[in-house]
Parts: sequence; structure tokens; C-alpha cells
Amino acid sequence: GFIEDSGVTVKIAGIKGNDIVGLVKLIDNAKQDKTVNGYDFSQSSSSEELGDKLVKGELDMAVLPIEAAVKLYGETDGNIRMVATTVIDVTKKWDKSNRKKHSMSGIFTTAKFVRENKHAVDALLGDYSYSAMWMTEKENGAESEKLIKEYDAADTDKAAKVIASGKIACLRGETMKKAAKAYLDALKKVDQNAIGELPKDNFYYIRDAE
Repeated sequence: GFIEDSGVTVKIAGIKGNDIVGLVKLIDNAKQDKTVNGYDFSQSSSSEELGDKLVKGELDMAVLPIEAAVKLYGETDGNIRMVATTVIDVTKKWDKSNRKKHSMSGIFTTAKFVRENKHAVDALLGDYSYSAMWMTEKENGAESEKLIKEYDAADTDKAAKVIASGKIACLRGETMKKAAKAYLDALKKVDQNAIGELPKDNFYYIRDAE
């Protein structure tokens, strides 16, 4: 095929629901050898379980709410890296009572994995970007719904609404950093204890930065 293989199979996991909808085409493409990385995808039942496996090295990447990843970053002396966002919903006005209606989730990895597999992290950005865009294109609606069902990724009706609303995203690099920082600052303002200390700039994986 025309796709160069990175030679790396990325162990990636998330929780069933909207946060992983953007990955569905990537999972399907990986099955057909149409991705640069190989992907070994699994589902976990909680953010805690995902975080634990990521830190232990049982997973290479995890799809997590950003608050959970920031907490892990603090607990591991800064060993967590944000690679891309998967779902962003910052459309409504913020206040404490509706905080739950706002969410930002992302794909996270460890500093060690980036150090040892930078080419695979960069390849994930391409593989995921294509998948997120494909899932949100109107002409792929029926097929994307079929794939969501096939991989039991989310409740199809809810997922269809999220796709239609434009919340499925692939923000990366400086765009991701800016959006994530704005989200975390807003969160801190409405709930001081939501995340503890804000992460340093090394939390954000910027492809061309050293």
C-alpha cells in the first residue's frame, strides 16, 4: 500500500462513549492495515483504571478527560503528555452548576513513550486526524453509525448527536494547547479544587518542539 508502516503497535484504550467516537475509523482502518501505526484498542470501565495502566506502561496511550490527565501529571512528576483533543464542548456559558455539561477529553501518553517512539506519536496524529474528520463528514453518516455499533464504541443515538454538533475534534499542537489552557483556566475559576495545580508547558506535546 501507499502507507508507510511505523513498525509500532500502539496499545490505546478509552471508555465507551462520546470520547472515543473519533477513534472508530482509526480502529477500523488499523484492522485493514490502512494506518501508519498498528493499534491494539481496548475499553476500560473508568478513568482511574486507564490512568493506572498508562502509568504502569500497560497502555501506551489513553483517552481521558483532561482533568484526570492533569491529576496524573501531578502524581507522576510531570510524566504525562497531551497529544490531541478528542471531544471539546465549550460552547455554553460557564458556571459551577453546569460544569458537568462542559468537557474536554484528549489522547494522552507518557514522556517515556514520546522519548522512545516519537515517530509513532507523530503518526498517531495523522491517523487520528483522518479518523476524526471522516467520522464527522455528513456523507459518512450511515457508515460511521454502523462502525460505532460494530465496535460498541458508544450509544449510537447519542454519538450521532455529538457528531452533528461538531464536538468531535482533532486539535493538536499549539491549537490544542491554547484550547486546553483556556478550558483549564475556566475550570479553575469556577472550581478551585477541580484540578489542583495547572500543568507546565511540557504537558502539551507539540510535534516540532524539542
